[in-house]
Amino acid sequence: MMPVPLHLQVFVVPSDSVVDEELLDAAIRRPCGEAKFELLYPGQTHEYDGQEIPCTAEIDGNFFFVLKSRCSVCGREHLLLDKDFHGWNGFICHEPDQAAFPRPEGNSMQNGGRMRSGNHVELH
Repeated sequence: MMPVPLHLQVFVVPSDSVVDEELLDAAIRRPCGEAKFELLYPGQTHEYDGQEIPCTAEIDGNFFFVLKSRCSVCGREHLLLDKDFHGWNGFICHEPDQAAFPRPEGNSMQNGGRMRSGNHVELH
């Protein structure tokens, strides 16, 4: 599976140690030791392949896809993915003007931004 990105190394536990081109599959383990979390995202969800998943949000004419986890015990939040800094868009199609906009925070991440709790996330 692909290597764990630097910003995730503190709190994810990969399901496999082989580094290859497969998707990263990992459990989230919070620094406080808790494994359960809420997945936060701005905007709405839509159904894809039988599952409800977050989709890109338009905020003040700008488009964001940001995923954070919030610990069920201590309440700390950690960034999992921001399309403007991670993955294909962040590295290959990076747009400095879009990346310069303030990231959705607080109420933007909470209004409709709570997804089922769990201890596992698959990032593509």
